Amino acid sequence: MKWEYQVRHFSDWPSASPEKMAAVVAKWLNQQGQEGWELVSIQPAEGKHQIFYLKRPA
Repeated sequence: MKWEYQVRHFSDWPSASPEKMAAVVAKWLNQQGQEGWELVSIQPAEGKHQIFYLKRPA
């Protein structure tokens, strides 16, 4: 089976609370799941940045 991959980088907005940022990321991940993407891993970067690795059948 062939896979399609994407890497997305999120960074915290200076004025956003951790709760608001978590809500935005959760909404985005739910949307990605509806489009067939599967979360492979999350990697924290420096500060409040996060990198998301996703895949889906090509």
